[in-house]
Amino acid sequence: MKIDFENINQRILALPIPARNYDSLLAGKTHVMYLLEGPIVNDGNSSGRIVHKFDMCTRKTDKLLDNIGGFVISSNGEKVLYEQLPPRNPLTGDGPPHGTWAAKPVDALGKPGEPGKPDGTLQLDSMKVYVDPRAEWQQMYREVGRIERDFFYDPNLHGANLKAQPFVDNLMSRADLNYIFADMLGEITAQHIYIFGGDRPEVKQVNVGLLGADYMIDHDLLPLCESVLRRELEPGPSCAADGTGCERPSRRVPAGRGRARSTRRR
Repeated sequence: MKIDFENINQRILALPIPARNYDSLLAGKTHVMYLLEGPIVNDGNSSGRIVHKFDMCTRKTDKLLDNIGGFVISSNGEKVLYEQLPPRNPLTGDGPPHGTWAAKPVDALGKPGEPGKPDGTLQLDSMKVYVDPRAEWQQMYREVGRIERDFFYDPNLHGANLKAQPFVDNLMSRADLNYIFADMLGEITAQHIYIFGGDRPEVKQVNVGLLGADYMIDHDLLPLCESVLRRELEPGPSCAADGTGCERPSRRVPAGRGRARSTRRR
């Protein structure tokens, strides 16, 4: 492909597309583009994107899908693979949940499915994938080296040595691999080199105990009379200083003598 840059500003065509926060533009079949509209403010908990179709011949924009996660078009522009996200509960504060993946012809997007026929939804709940984590980690290590070699502006990588094969050979977890990547790439001392992600086992979190205190103010001093350790870790009624209101008994810890803090602001 050759680009003719001479007077290119005189050959730019403004398309009649409504002004929105488009974060991706994908080419489909001839004369067709797909525009992915994202939220105005992406705080990590926002809903999915909106998929629009623009036809160069009719100069019209049509909305096809709403609340979409991933969206990929085949190389010939005939089919699409996309993720339909479920409605998000704003009270949970969690990030966007995983959705349902579907593969459909592009002409079927935005149209109701025919009764009794498959709607293109992929049944991934029963899918099992057998993997060799150690082999994957070796491949990731080699790929990181190739990426930095091919795309970093300095062929000498600021003098850094990215050799860590002996450590990779003895990895026990994906967290160890991320640690090696962070330590290895940190030697380059360049910005915009990030290490994150990876498949890790889900670990059940345990809430910590809640600490309360019985105190009094005496001549602008705040002596700690005694602290209260609440043993009830689940959400429930708050504990009073004497332990009333707790579903389980609280344990009191006597305060050390002579410990006092001033209540005056400095």
